[in-house]
Amino acid sequence: MIAAKFKTTSYTTLFFLHIITAFYYVPFFIDLSLNGAWSNPVHSHGPLVLLISLFLVFQNKQKIIDLDTQISHPTPGILFFLGAFVLYVIGGFTDMIHFKILSFICIFCGVYTYTFGWAVIKTLAFPIFFMFFMIPIPGVVMDPLSSFLKLLVSDVAVDILYFFDYPVAQNGIVILVGSYKLFVADACSGMRTLLMLETLGILYLYLVRHPSYIRTVGLAILIVPISITSNILRVISLILITYYLGDAAGQGFMHDFASLALFLFGFVLMISTDSLLRLIPQSNRKADKNE
Repeated sequence: MIAAKFKTTSYTTLFFLHIITAFYYVPFFIDLSLNGAWSNPVHSHGPLVLLISLFLVFQNKQKIIDLDTQISHPTPGILFFLGAFVLYVIGGFTDMIHFKILSFICIFCGVYTYTFGWAVIKTLAFPIFFMFFMIPIPGVVMDPLSSFLKLLVSDVAVDILYFFDYPVAQNGIVILVGSYKLFVADACSGMRTLLMLETLGILYLYLVRHPSYIRTVGLAILIVPISITSNILRVISLILITYYLGDAAGQGFMHDFASLALFLFGFVLMISTDSLLRLIPQSNRKADKNE
């Protein structure tokens, strides 16, 4: 009876903490999606990461309910609340959304640890970790990396087409093909594909939950060259579309279609790579049996 009463009180507390959190952060996330960093195509996966993280929390609701809540452990929650307050204030004064998103993650941990104790962190470890993918990469890191990838993609794409005797030339990130001139913009750097594939790859690894450490780490690392390869093929396809169909085709519907098609290609390539990595442990086990 006492335990049931305590749990009812805990759920009431959890409900009101959710309401308070939503009051402060829902307007912030809406503005971030419509006018802020999440409106940038490179970081447009932010809202999706948030929704998936919250869904994973809901999916684990039974595990949370099964935690022993007869003894209250509010101290970790209070510490998280204090940390969230400090981060939110810093974000407000500096106008850096990174601190505000971190404050949300912090207050999220506070809400559940205040209600269910420290053990809930282990239950919600992946949703909490996945939330960090909502944080946009700072420009001081993004800009040099994007420039490097644009130049790399341009170099490789031109070299491949030149090998097949296409009339291509290059001046930095400006590509000349026939009588047309193409400019490799930031959107063609591949950062959006890289971040999306890395995010989906991490989620995929969590969902399949394969025990092989080699497979998990290997796929996480290989997503980088997979995304770069996909983007090189995207740039090559746009060069060929422009060469054969004209500049209007290369900048119109075919441009967007090529982006979608090559992203799907990258995702399929990621799944295929995972299937190949899955064979490595099996080969090792067969070799051990033969010995």
